[in-house]
Amino acid sequence: MKNFEIDITAIEEAVENAGAAFSIPQLQKKLGNKSAAFSGRLRRILDGDDRFFSEGDDFFTRESIFENTEFLITPDSWEICEKILVPGHRFAPYLEREFFPSDAELYFKGSKVPKREITAPFGKIFHYHTLLGADTVADHLIAESPNNTGLLYSASPTSQVTFTVFDLAGVIDDFSEGDALAAKVTDYCEGTLEIRVVKADSRHDSARRNWISAMDKAVKKVVEQFEEYLDIPDQLAWALFYGRSELLVPDAGLDEYITYSRNVAVSTDGDHAVLTLNGAALQSDGESDGENDGSDVFTLSKGALDPQKMFRELGSILSPVEIDAFILDCCYARETDFDDFFRRLFGEVTPEYADDAQRAALLNYLEEKFENHFENYNRADDEPKAELRSMILEAVSGRMEFMVQAANLEETPDSKAMQEIAGIAHHLEHILEALNSPRYTPHEDEIRQLAADMVDSMRAFDGIGLAAPQVGVSLRLVVLEVPFEEGEELSAGEKAMLPRMPMVLVNPRIIGRSDSLCERDEGCLSVPGIYAPVVRSERVVLQSELIDGSTIEYECGGLLGRCIQHELDHLDGFIFTDRLSPEEMRRVEKPLAALEKSGSSKNYIRRRK
Repeated sequence: MKNFEIDITAIEEAVENAGAAFSIPQLQKKLGNKSAAFSGRLRRILDGDDRFFSEGDDFFTRESIFENTEFLITPDSWEICEKILVPGHRFAPYLEREFFPSDAELYFKGSKVPKREITAPFGKIFHYHTLLGADTVADHLIAESPNNTGLLYSASPTSQVTFTVFDLAGVIDDFSEGDALAAKVTDYCEGTLEIRVVKADSRHDSARRNWISAMDKAVKKVVEQFEEYLDIPDQLAWALFYGRSELLVPDAGLDEYITYSRNVAVSTDGDHAVLTLNGAALQSDGESDGENDGSDVFTLSKGALDPQKMFRELGSILSPVEIDAFILDCCYARETDFDDFFRRLFGEVTPEYADDAQRAALLNYLEEKFENHFENYNRADDEPKAELRSMILEAVSGRMEFMVQAANLEETPDSKAMQEIAGIAHHLEHILEALNSPRYTPHEDEIRQLAADMVDSMRAFDGIGLAAPQVGVSLRLVVLEVPFEEGEELSAGEKAMLPRMPMVLVNPRIIGRSDSLCERDEGCLSVPGIYAPVVRSERVVLQSELIDGSTIEYECGGLLGRCIQHELDHLDGFIFTDRLSPEEMRRVEKPLAALEKSGSSKNYIRRRK
C-alpha cells in the first residue's frame, strides 16, 4: 500500500490508540506500510502535533511526561508578606498549552486554594511573567481585567495592573524566604495541582545548582534544535522533556532558574521573545524583590498601540464606529466566529504587524469589543435598525475594496472623486453612529438618504451605472444616470426614463430581448483601464420596482439598454469581459492577468449564491 493511499483519518486513529509512548516503526507496522516515504509522512504529521514530544523515532504525549510531576515554586518576600501566589509563568510549561495561567486550580491538603483579584504597579509584577514572552504578557494582563486596557496605549513601572492571585492565607502563614512550594500536576488536562510546603532547611544548595546546570544544558539543546521557532513556554517544556531525568524533580524551579542562570537570557530582538544562549543574565544577583520593571527584557511594541493609529498603520481605513457596526451586524446575524469577523475587517491577507506585541494588542482590543457587544446585545432594540446597518456596511466594504484597488493602480485616482468618497464615508459613519446607539431608531427619510448616497458614489466614479455588488452590497439594486445621446432615435424606455435620471432600480429583471444585436465598446470599474467591444441585444424589455415602491416596464434601447444589460450582469455575478469573443479575450488576457496579479480586478464583484 502506498503512503498516500492511507487516509489521514486512519493515521489519526492509530495515533489516538497508540498510548502514551510509541515509535514511528510501531505505527508503520500497525498501518501496514513500512516504506521510507510513509515514515517521512508520519514524522511530518507528528512533528506538527503539539500534543507530543519526540526523540528520534520515539514520541511521547506531553500529558504522560508532566502528569504527576512535581516542581518547585519559591514565593518572594512580597508574596510571602501578602500571603499570595502570582501564577504568571510558573505553571505554563507544565500544563496543557491552551491553559491560561490563572485558570489553573491549586489544592492544599485536599482543599481548593481560593483566588482573588489585586491591583499593583506594573513594575512590581512584571518579573512573574517574564517567561511568558512579550506578546503573551500583554495578552495575559489585558485579558485578566478590563482595567488593564490602558497597557495597550502606554506602560510604565507605575502603571496600575489588576490581576488574579492565589490566596495562600493558611498555607504559608509561617513561611520565610528560602521556603518553597512543591506543586504536583494531578490532572494535566484540567490544570489542577496539589501543593505542599518545603522548608528551606530540607533543601540542598548542591541539588539546586545541579538542577540549574541541567536546565541550562537542556535549554541549549532546544535553542540549537529549534532556533527561535518556539515561544518561551514551549522552549521550557521541551527543555524539561529533554532533561526529564534530572529536571522533573522538585530540587529547583523556574523562579530560581531566572535568578541564578548566567548562560540563558530573554531576547526580544526578533518578532517575539525567545530564550537565547550566552546573553546577559535574566536578572541581577540575589533573590527577586518584586521590583524589576521589565525594561531590559520587555517592550510592548515597536508599532502604534492606540487603536485608531494601529488600524491606520496596518492599512485599514475603518473607524471605531464602523468596527462597532460590524460587530453589531455579527450579533444580529448570530455569527459568533471571531475569525470570520476579523476577515471582514482585513480580508484574507494577514496584517503586517510591527511585532507580536502589536498583534496581541489588536486582537485583545477587537476580542474585548466583540465579547462585550455579544454579552450586551439587545435584539429587540436592534431589529428595526439591523437591515439598514447591513446595507451601509456593504457599502463600507466596497469602499475598503476600492481603496485596495486604488493602491494598486499606476495612476493616482482623481482627487475630487476621492474627496467625494470621503464625504460619503463621513456621512455614512454618522448614520452608523446613530444606528449603533440603543437609544435610536431610524426613520424612512434616512433610508432614502442611503439611496442618495449610492447615487453620489456613482457620480464620484464618473459612471453612468452602478450595481450594488460593485460596492459590496448583496442586493439586486442598480443606480443609473444615463445621458441623452444626440441623433439617436429614442426607445419608449429612453423617453420615459432619461428625463428622470438618476434612477434607482430595485429587483430589476429583463423579461424580453430583441432578435437584433449590436456591438459597442464597454469598460468597467471592476477591471479598470480595459475596454473592448461587446455584442448585446439591441433592445431589452425592463421590469423593475422603484425606490418609492412603484413598478415600471419599458422597452429600452441605445446606451440605456446597453447599460441595463451591463449592470444586471453584475447582479448575476458577471462582468463585461465574460461576454467577449475569443479573439477579443485573447487581446485583453495580459492586462487582465496583470490586474488579477495586483489584486485590482474583480474587487467589486461578489457572486450571489
